[in-house]
Amino acid sequence: RQLSRATADGGLDPERCPDGFRPPAGWFPEPVAPAAVIPVNAAVAAPAPTSDRAAAFRAGYRVTAVLRTGPRPDQGLAVLAGAAGGQTVTVRVGQSVGGFVLRAVHERSVTLVNGGDSVDLALPTAGLTTASVAP
Repeated sequence: RQLSRATADGGLDPERCPDGFRPPAGWFPEPVAPAAVIPVNAAVAAPAPTSDRAAAFRAGYRVTAVLRTGPRPDQGLAVLAGAAGGQTVTVRVGQSVGGFVLRAVHERSVTLVNGGDSVDLALPTAGLTTASVAP
């Protein structure tokens, strides 16, 4: 009743007034389709090192965690640990570690590049064990 009175007092036509609780369409732009779709269950094959630099990087770092911050592989970060108890570092896409730049974060792996060299590091697969319960 108060709303009807307020619209009448203000000279507003309730039929032509937009929903005051609906956010403007510009607040939620249409999502842009990614350039390439990577299937969730696609196997990520680690290519053979193309140089000593790539081999040294692969031997010196291992990925311990990945976090996708968006739907595309260029949106995310990775936690890398140095070999033999080395320093752990968190790297965002576009940042550099050990001379290599993080370019893509996949579901269980990351891709780093340095010039023409590319290195894919995958999360270790967890060892599954089974236990039996005595009846």
